[in-house]
Amino acid sequence: MLYQRVITGLIGFFLVFFLIYFGGFYLFAGLLVAILFGLREFTRLIRSVVSDIDLWPLFAGGVLVTLGGVLSVSRGENYLAPLLLASFFLVMLVNIGRGPREYFTRVALINFGLLYIPFSMTHLLLLRGGVNFSGYDPFILVWLPLLVTWVTDIGAFFVGTKLGKKKLAPSISPKKSVEGALGGGVLGLLVALGLGWVFSWPFVPVLVLGLLLTVVGQAGDLAESCLKRNAGIKDSGNSLPGHGGFMDRMDSLIFTIPVAYYFVVYFF
Repeated sequence: MLYQRVITGLIGFFLVFFLIYFGGFYLFAGLLVAILFGLREFTRLIRSVVSDIDLWPLFAGGVLVTLGGVLSVSRGENYLAPLLLASFFLVMLVNIGRGPREYFTRVALINFGLLYIPFSMTHLLLLRGGVNFSGYDPFILVWLPLLVTWVTDIGAFFVGTKLGKKKLAPSISPKKSVEGALGGGVLGLLVALGLGWVFSWPFVPVLVLGLLLTVVGQAGDLAESCLKRNAGIKDSGNSLPGHGGFMDRMDSLIFTIPVAYYFVVYFF
C-alpha cells in the first residue's frame, strides 16, 4: 500500500508540475478532468441520499464553473460568482420537472457539489493566472498552498503512524491522531516559512497564511471523511492506486486553494 502511495504520488506530482508550469489550456484541461472525476465520485454520495435524481446538471454546472476560471484569467476579473449563480439557477429549473417531492434535497445536494468541488478547485486557475493581485510570480505563489497541503498530509501520516496515541476524531477518522495533526501542521508551516524566506515574501502574512493552510487543510480532510461516513463508504473511488479517488486527493485542496487565493488578494 505504501509503495503504491509513493509511486502514484510521484507520478501525480510531476503531472501537476507540468500542468502548472505550462498553465493556460493545459492546466484548464487537467483541472477539468480532475473536477469531472471528483464530481463522478460525488454522485455516489448523492445517491446514498436520493437515488432518483438527474445528475447531468451537476456535470454541466461543473464545466460552466470551470470555464468561469478561464474567463477570469483571460479577462483579469473574477467570473466565478456569476457562472456559479447561473449553474445554481440551472439546477433549480431542471429539477422543477421532477416535481415537489424531495425538490429541496435534490437541489441542495447538487448545488453543494458545485460549490464543494468545481467552485473551490477552480481558484487554482485564478491563483496561477494572478487574477486580482500583482507583484508576485503566480507560478511560484501557486505552489504555496499545494506544497503546504501535501507536506502537512504526509507529515501527519508518518508522525501519526510513529507517535500517534490520542485520537483526533475517532468517530470520523479513527486512524488520525492529535500528534499526527500537530506534526503535520508544524512541517507544513515550516514549508510556508521556507518559501517565504526564499522568495522574500512578507513574513507576517506568510506566517498567518501558513497556519491557516495547515488548519483548514486538515479540516477539509475531516469534512470529506464525514461525507463518506454519512454515505457509508470508505474511499470516494479507486482511480488512484494507494490513494483512493480524486475526491480523496482533493479534499484538503478544496479548502486550502481558495483560502490561499483570497488571502493573497487581500493581505499580500
